[in-house]
This record gives sequence, structure tokens and C-alpha cells, in this order.
Amino acid sequence: MKIHSLQFATFSLLAACGSAEPIPAPVAVQQSPAGSDDPVLAPEPLACTIGAQPSPPMPTATIDVLLPPPDLATAEAQLTNNPSPNTSDERLVFASALSDVYRERGDEASLQEAVRTLAQLIQSDPEYARMDDVLFLLGWGLTTLRQHDRARMVYHRLIQQYPQSEHVAESYLIFGEYYLRESEPRPAFRFAERAVQMASGPAKGYATYMLAWAMYQRDANPIDPTNLREARRELRELSTPIARQVADAIEADWCP
Repeated sequence: MKIHSLQFATFSLLAACGSAEPIPAPVAVQQSPAGSDDPVLAPEPLACTIGAQPSPPMPTATIDVLLPPPDLATAEAQLTNNPSPNTSDERLVFASALSDVYRERGDEASLQEAVRTLAQLIQSDPEYARMDDVLFLLGWGLTTLRQHDRARMVYHRLIQQYPQSEHVAESYLIFGEYYLRESEPRPAFRFAERAVQMASGPAKGYATYMLAWAMYQRDANPIDPTNLREARRELRELSTPIARQVADAIEADWCP
């Protein structure tokens, strides 16, 4: 099974993530009237802002956006068929199934067992080929269990040792999400900006949405409509219900 998708200390990653000012919306050029050689500048499009309608939800469910809804029947079958995994692959599948049980039922004991299984895998097979998958799932589990210091160390190892992994951008999203929840928009902006630079496809859409939220929380400035419309398009490519809800909310509340 492929895994895709505090009180966090601000370590050296923050220094590597430069800040940037919002990019102004481009000015559209309309076709000149007949008989005229001069282009006619169209009015600048209205910036996307939070208006009188309820604002879209703040990004606080990164893993539920990036991962499809858990398949509880499959997860329970995997746990029943192999209750005592031995190989690294079996342990990763086992921990993934336990994580799905937690996501579906909120059973914290299942998540704690998943974390123990992943920790054992790391200890027994430190050169495991899918170690970036293991570290990302472990970091998410520790974050969810509110073991923020341990989660920070796990994500730091993932980013430092596996810089080419697709989970690096997702880890930056987890950092950004944490700082948004803590109402600390400046580090949230830096991590979201870094995630935008590194992510691709639908994950980039969610990163762009998080960046827009950080910009709004930081400055209360109008939000660049070009970026948000692109985020809406990319989020619609994800099959997860929450991603579609976020895309719909952008269209309804922020950026028609």
C-alpha cells in the first residue's frame, strides 16, 4: 500500500524558506475596438477576499485531503489475515491498516499500535527501501497523538535524509497547518510557500490554498485570484471528499 499523504520548534528549515509578497493579479488586455491600433486595458479583476459569506475552512486536515477515505473493510481484513507481521513490508501494511482504522473510527489504541509498529520497523530495518513512507506515516501518527517533539524529529529526519521524496512537500504542509492552527501566520506562510515550490499536481493546489490562508491571516490583504483559481482547479483533481469541499468553498465564498 502506498502512503501519500507540533508544538514545532522553528529550526533551520525556517531560515531556508524565504518570504515573499503577494503577487498582484495580472491586468487583462481586451481586443481593441474596430479601427483602433491601441490595446484597451480591461479593469483589474477583483481580488478574492473573505466577504460576508462564511469563509472556506482553514487547512487543518492535510492527510484527509491528500489520502482517499479509508477503506475500513480492507483494513480490517489485512489486520485479520496477518496479525503478527514479520517483514518490513508486512509491518508497513499493518501500520497503514491500523491508521485507516483510526481515521475511520477514531480508535486511538489502533493509532498507538501503528506508531509502535513503525518504530519497530525503523529499529529493525534502518535501510528499508520505503523508509520515507514509514517516516511520514510515523510523523503524522505522532502529531495526531500530540507527541509534538517526537513528530518534529521524525519530520526533520525525513526532510534531511530523503529530500527527493514526495513526502517532503507534504511534511511542509503539516508544519504550515500546525502554525495556522496556532495563529502564527509568518512561519505558516514560509512553510506553505516552500510546499508550493516543491509540490506537484493536486498537492500543490492544497499548498496554494494554505498559502492564501497564511497570507490572509498574516496581512488581511486581498488574496491573489489567479493563485486561488489554480488551487481550485488542482483540488478538483483529487478524489478525496474534503478536497472537493475545499474547492467548492473557494468558488462559493472567496473566488467565483
